[in-house]
Amino acid sequence: MRQTILSVVLDVEPQSAKLLAQLIEDFKAAQEPPGAKEWYSEIKERVPLLHFMSMSVFENPAFDPIFVVEANFDGPPGPFWAQMEAAFDVKLRAMLRCCKRPEDGDGPMYDAVTKRCSRYPLAPYFEERTFRPSVFHQGNRGLGRDRILNERELFLATRRALAQPIPTAPNPYRGITAGQIHQKLRAELLAKFPWLAMEAPARISWLERADDLGRLLGFVFVVLLCLSIPGMALAPLMPAHWFLVGALVGAGIVVRLWQKRAALPGEGVRTRSGGLTIARMSAGNKVILGVALVAVLVLHVIIASSIGFVGLWITGWTVHDAACLAAKVVGLGVVSIVIFTAPAVVLWLRLLDVPAALSARRYAVEDRLVVEVGDDDIGGFAAGRYVLDGGPDGAKCTPSTVDTPDLRVHQRALAAAYLGGTSLHSQLIAGRVDELTTGALRRADAMFATPTAPWCATGF
Repeated sequence: MRQTILSVVLDVEPQSAKLLAQLIEDFKAAQEPPGAKEWYSEIKERVPLLHFMSMSVFENPAFDPIFVVEANFDGPPGPFWAQMEAAFDVKLRAMLRCCKRPEDGDGPMYDAVTKRCSRYPLAPYFEERTFRPSVFHQGNRGLGRDRILNERELFLATRRALAQPIPTAPNPYRGITAGQIHQKLRAELLAKFPWLAMEAPARISWLERADDLGRLLGFVFVVLLCLSIPGMALAPLMPAHWFLVGALVGAGIVVRLWQKRAALPGEGVRTRSGGLTIARMSAGNKVILGVALVAVLVLHVIIASSIGFVGLWITGWTVHDAACLAAKVVGLGVVSIVIFTAPAVVLWLRLLDVPAALSARRYAVEDRLVVEVGDDDIGGFAAGRYVLDGGPDGAKCTPSTVDTPDLRVHQRALAAAYLGGTSLHSQLIAGRVDELTTGALRRADAMFATPTAPWCATGF
């Protein structure tokens, strides 16, 4: 059965945040009664579609509190919310009254749900406020809750069968092969679990697998298309002989990188990469990889053909001219991935956690610096003022709000200097560093200097 993973995020009235948090704790406590043989038995029985659910209130000084409900269940959202309403109408309605009225079209429905003594259905409101998380992990995909519970009982029965109540008694499962253990256990458990003799239903249907493969191929195609944009944009302006030079350079880079894959003599040993090599893939995965490569190739051919037809329609070119332009656009796009875009993406470096990063490395000389880091990239994670005490034996970096900064550094400049291959003085010329204390830049370069330039032979 197909499972659904969803989230509901609701803004909370700040003055009601503590009450909402207490209502959630009360709801949890009711599912964990002291002395109960099994916790969460009520919600398991009254909401038979549910696999997992969490309720949390997140508070932050930068924004009003938010109420987040996350759930994993069998089937579509409608029946699940109907079961939740039937089981916990009063408790859920009290939680909603702590939340803000939506400013979109769901406002009237919120009023109807939360007004005093209301009996207006809750399920439609929760269903309207439901959305699918952009990223999630689903370890139980394709396993209905009934199947999970049945296999749990099988696991417990297996443990009981393998247990040895009397330590001095002979264990019938010792001294036999794994295959014999399997046969003996199966014969013993088959009477209690007759479904063991039936063929297990497919966890993921072929239609879902086709959908997965289609989305994967679409993602790969979009990534390749985006990485190809620099070369595709340059292709109409580039003479044919320069295109050939670029193709040869790209091929040379690929060959050289392939030659460099092995460790240098005396620097390491060759290791197997587990199941990551094509030779070690299963037959099914090889087929999937082949289909993916063919599909990506076909998509590129479609792009080339589209460019050619557009060229014919707009300019009145001959078929030969349009075909040459299409081939150049797609071909140079692929070449640009190898010689420009992919290296640029791989080599782009950004510091996210400045205290952790600066504390993790050692420094050429002992010194103390106060660095103010600016970060205008997405998230602004590195922004702040930090005190760095470091030397050859280690370092400590902590945030500060009272120390006067010696340097003002953009996070990209700090990231470039972090590995020791680029000096902060060179970043000063680029306008990414300001020296606020005389001599601080020279001291910083002395600290960050390394005897050898950074180099990595691994592509990640």
